[in-house]
Amino acid sequence: MIKFSLFLLISLNPNLADSLPGEWVGSDGFSQSSAVVGNVCVNPALADTQDCLSVNFRLFSDDYTKTEGDFSSAFFNIPILSSFSVGGSFNLLYDSRIRASTITSNDDYTYISNFIRTGGMYRFGAFLKKSSGPVSLGIDVNLLNGKIDDLWLIDFLEYYDVYDTVTTYFRGYSIGLGFYCDFGNLSLGGYYCPYQKIEKWELKGEEEEFKLDLPLRFGFNYSFSENKNIIFSIDRKEGIIGLHYGLFKLGYGRIYSMGNGVEVEANRYLGGISFVMSGLPVSIMFENRKYSGNFADSEFIGSIGVSISGKGRKNEKEF
Repeated sequence: MIKFSLFLLISLNPNLADSLPGEWVGSDGFSQSSAVVGNVCVNPALADTQDCLSVNFRLFSDDYTKTEGDFSSAFFNIPILSSFSVGGSFNLLYDSRIRASTITSNDDYTYISNFIRTGGMYRFGAFLKKSSGPVSLGIDVNLLNGKIDDLWLIDFLEYYDVYDTVTTYFRGYSIGLGFYCDFGNLSLGGYYCPYQKIEKWELKGEEEEFKLDLPLRFGFNYSFSENKNIIFSIDRKEGIIGLHYGLFKLGYGRIYSMGNGVEVEANRYLGGISFVMSGLPVSIMFENRKYSGNFADSEFIGSIGVSISGKGRKNEKEF
């Protein structure tokens, strides 16, 4: 089980304790790291492809047994002129969800060792975007903030339990640059973060710098005809290819890292639909992740996105 394997990694190897294995989250369940399709939380140059106000929710289930949900992203976009937009965004940048346990038994006693990690890191951003012909450029400024709780609990079945909790706080800033080029049937996009500074500290502890790889993404989108297109996107941790055909979306992705030195391989299988209902664009996506090797596991992730107001999207059909 991936949760048990990560539990051992974190508990026994202090060099990996700060690696923060978990889920790095985008705002769209279909193209989590997409630099070319409607995800302004990933590329500010895409602001004019989005509606005025949108929100996304996320459902998560490990081994199809326990389902939890959270609010994953929101953004607003204000067109100032035909070629200029400003706005703001919020998204769950990192979800630390890890739960694992192991049972130890001998002639004298039996106990269950539990490790639980909860919390996450959030990004609050402001962006502006300028278009000139087929080229759009964007810049965003972001505040990164979060808290992660690590709980170690030893449950003695015959004796008192023993537990310890460590809370780590995170705070930082980043600046990102994005571009988007629309050449008709073919479009290209990319995003790079030239500056990012994050500090972490425990309660009553000193602040120290926490290093993460600077975000770097690239992708392209090719449209065969209206409502029919293919996308490809890659970043430092994963790649994805997807097909949008009418109402339906299908995709395959490959994860080759969970971030900051933790190498975890996984296949992603995605599917869903997108449509317009009563003037509101809606996207419902489902994903199955299959982790391989020493981290063999299966996870299910769902997302629901709704544009609360705005013009709708021309490549989605009305219900």
